Amino acid sequence: MQNQEKKMEERKEFIKRLIEEKEKENKKLPHGNVRAIKHGKGYQYYLRDESNDPNGKYIPRKELKWVRKMIQREYNEKVVERAREELKLIEKMEKYYQHGCVEDIYEKFAQGKQVLIKAVACSKEQFLSEWLNTEYDKLPFRENSPEYYSNKGERMRSKSEVIIANLLDKWNVPYLYEKPLTLNNGRVVHPDFTIIDAERKRVIYWEHLGMLDDEEYLEKAILKIRQYEEAGLCIGKSLIITGESSRQPMDVRLVEKQIRSIFEQE
Repeated sequence: MQNQEKKMEERKEFIKRLIEEKEKENKKLPHGNVRAIKHGKGYQYYLRDESNDPNGKYIPRKELKWVRKMIQREYNEKVVERAREELKLIEKMEKYYQHGCVEDIYEKFAQGKQVLIKAVACSKEQFLSEWLNTEYDKLPFRENSPEYYSNKGERMRSKSEVIIANLLDKWNVPYLYEKPLTLNNGRVVHPDFTIIDAERKRVIYWEHLGMLDDEEYLEKAILKIRQYEEAGLCIGKSLIITGESSRQPMDVRLVEKQIRSIFEQE
């Protein structure tokens, strides 16, 4: 629902800018009722006067710049007219959705009634769209840290994370990068990837451990994995762990096989 409201607001602002732009442009364009007739491989243009002249006065090719401006004005006027109609519809829809959409009705029932209701669910496409547009606070990057970007233009912390992100994208697996997760103990962590499996209605978390030959890093990684497990996340089901060291780099083939096996896309 929030995503719909956001899209309506964006469309509303676009329409307002469009009306303002076209009305401003029309102030510099001449009026004229132009008639276009197919002539050979091109067209001939005729200017009709204020009377009901069905034919109009022929316009020489050397004056076509004025024809272009008059037709552009005619086009702009129709655009503005339709844009105003759309703006009114959007404003009506905004008032309508202030009371919520059909999917929101379930939340207005008491819990005692909710347990007996088979609620209307939003479509898979709508659910994924709203999930992927979830707003959250991302972890900041250290100043002067290396910049790595996925195919989708997301900045990430390592080349390996970029590889994983691009493979997820290749297999059409929806994910969010470093989305905060509150564990049972109240600690907030930021898994490298939060993956949604809309078909099975489950969330999978993916952590890539990139410096396993660093003792301090390894200790923190072990603690993080233990906290995940204590929160009920099982490795291989709701939690994916991949790793590498300077001597044992990540095997891209195994990562891709992991994705394909989890989502049964072999």
